[in-house]
Amino acid sequence: MLENWNAPPFGMNRNIVYNNAIKYKICIENQNENCILRHNPVFYYSLRSGTGMQIPDISRRVACDCPVFVFCKSLGNSYFMQNAISFIKGCFQLTRPVNLIIGFLSIFIGGFVTGSIDPLARLILACISGTLVMAGANVINDVYDLEIDRVNKPQRPLPGGRVSVVFARFYAVFYFIAGCAVAAFIHLPGFCIAVTASVWLYLYSWKLKRTVLWGNFTVAFITGLAFVYGGLAIGRWKQALVVGIFAFFFHFAREIIKDMEDMEGDRSDGVVTLPIRYGIRHAQIGVTLLIAALLGLTVYPYLAHIFNRLYFMVVLAGVNPVLCFVVISMWKDAGPKNLGRLSTLMKADMLVGLIAVYLGS
Repeated sequence: MLENWNAPPFGMNRNIVYNNAIKYKICIENQNENCILRHNPVFYYSLRSGTGMQIPDISRRVACDCPVFVFCKSLGNSYFMQNAISFIKGCFQLTRPVNLIIGFLSIFIGGFVTGSIDPLARLILACISGTLVMAGANVINDVYDLEIDRVNKPQRPLPGGRVSVVFARFYAVFYFIAGCAVAAFIHLPGFCIAVTASVWLYLYSWKLKRTVLWGNFTVAFITGLAFVYGGLAIGRWKQALVVGIFAFFFHFAREIIKDMEDMEGDRSDGVVTLPIRYGIRHAQIGVTLLIAALLGLTVYPYLAHIFNRLYFMVVLAGVNPVLCFVVISMWKDAGPKNLGRLSTLMKADMLVGLIAVYLGS
């Protein structure tokens, strides 16, 4: 009889399916709702697979006449497929694809601004390696931010129950290891940077982000390092260093704005950030000083003939006006909704800045 069974989901052992099916049938016969809840096949398989799928309403459960089954045909297959798709989407969202695209472009432009992308193979490997490490960092960040996200972002995959915390941890480690493995094919310095960045980003999610300014500094530094990483991959890092410094100031300011936005959730999780320790006003002053320094620095590459006039025009028309608007709007309205919009606006402005550097090289 066992030979005729369909394969259980996620490679589950058939004996497990058989034993649970018998228990489920006995539960149905005895009309024991707690027992039905525990051994219902749809819930049981999702629990065993670690996908964190939700329990269906008890009135929708369907009993099968035969104890040899994988899912109840009328409900199980469709329910499992819906949650499997939700699980896959959740895994994709955990990596924060928009941030990964920005990271990939940052590393590539870090190589491009040096005046050559030769050897191209090494630069592409650096882009892939950095993107994988960044994906791991984004996933592990959501793991350690779970309690905060329950308050601030309950629709995220982990607080929403679409992906389990246990799976997310392994998922993050996989990306870190994959990123370092790819970096090993570049050269030894590239591999060392990838390993160092992976460890540092893990420490950031675990401890550093819950300390005043150190977490902000880490994100800004790693982002700036991405440009230098691209230049280093092809043996010319000095030119990329200029862009890396811009990225450092830009992200330092944005991280403080995000801290101001997330104050409620951070307080509930015991996180000590600049606005929580010293107040909103001091955080606003910090952001203003960082953006003011950045506005001054954006002129230097043009005056020093590092980038051409096209870079300067795009910066003056598309980058700096947005930064000025962010400062003015932040002082007028320091509410979470407005700060969230400003954070998103700065993310878009990053892309404009990368385009300026690309056109000006």
